[in-house]
Amino acid sequence: MKIAYLISSTYNNGGMERILCDVTSSLVARCVDVYIVTTNQQDKTNFFSFNTTISFHDLNISYEEGEKITNFKKRRSRLKELRDEYLYKTESTLNEIKPDITVTLSNEDISSLKDGSKKVAWFHYSAQNTFVNIKSRYSGVQYISRYLLAVWRRKEVVRGLNKLSRFVVLTKEDTTLWKGVNNISYIPNFPQYEWDDMLQRDYSVKRVITAGRFVPLKGFHLLIDAWAIVAKRFPDWKLSIFGDGQLKDKLQQQIEALSLNDVVVLEGRTNDMYTEYLTSSIYAMSSGVEGMPLVLLEAMICKLPIVSYACPCGPKELIDDGKTGVLVGDYGNIKCLAEGIIRLIESESLRQSMGQLGYEKSKTYNRECIVDSWVSLFDEIITEK
Repeated sequence: MKIAYLISSTYNNGGMERILCDVTSSLVARCVDVYIVTTNQQDKTNFFSFNTTISFHDLNISYEEGEKITNFKKRRSRLKELRDEYLYKTESTLNEIKPDITVTLSNEDISSLKDGSKKVAWFHYSAQNTFVNIKSRYSGVQYISRYLLAVWRRKEVVRGLNKLSRFVVLTKEDTTLWKGVNNISYIPNFPQYEWDDMLQRDYSVKRVITAGRFVPLKGFHLLIDAWAIVAKRFPDWKLSIFGDGQLKDKLQQQIEALSLNDVVVLEGRTNDMYTEYLTSSIYAMSSGVEGMPLVLLEAMICKLPIVSYACPCGPKELIDDGKTGVLVGDYGNIKCLAEGIIRLIESESLRQSMGQLGYEKSKTYNRECIVDSWVSLFDEIITEK
């Protein structure tokens, strides 16, 4: 069996790149030939250690070039040219590889490709991503116009998805949100860590941890505002934020403006999140929307209790409110987020009990079982006419 994966790049340390590395490694171990086609790798090194037998191909197409054009008509025209170039180069590359199945992790519609492989879209976000983003950024007439445009575009996306063999999402909740898609499948992600029933941890450590890209919908600006409330009650507790991205400078300015320099730290990237989980007592998630956040599964394996907004889609599926963690109010409610964190800070025994129950629940996301689901799906698709 030959499987080709399409992704923009593999040099970032995001959850999508991580799970692609782990899934493909497991498939290679089962004698599957794997190929990865990147859009614009920029000659950068892979962040994660992919199996050495995997063949990489880069299309060398930069969409950033088109995005930088300020004139609307010229930008739209250039982006269309880049999309056409993407489809042409992708089809040419697939004709060389000759995969049985092509799995895309990009947002491009690949239903028109005529290389002969069956097509699968593997979606790592939520159906609500676009709409939550619009709601968080616009209001009034702008909100209405952009919302209606998004609804129209969604119909176009659904038409393209229905031309594929399968559309794979990460949560059961998301299968209910993609209205009109008739070929949807659900396969969750799995964590990279192994379960250790003998793991002992210290819940007296006065540190809350979080991680992710520094982009608006991760809500780190909300978490920092919430920490200003937390710090008044518990000035000896600290918040560590791991990651990097476009908002780094803005977040640092926010920390300084709130005089939180001593208790909130932007830690940057790390290759050893496991140690960071084990040297913290609480994991906080402030996202407005997620696909299925691997960081939550990792935190659960490390017996960390979680505080998170009840956003679509992952947190509500992973967290049993009041048992494995705390689900707080709607995205943007700073007071509720702060109160959820304070609730766990106030009780070490609660942190311990929630951490243990979360650890037990995380065992349902077993790597081999989930890879079995992928292999079964591929076998099913190949045999379809």
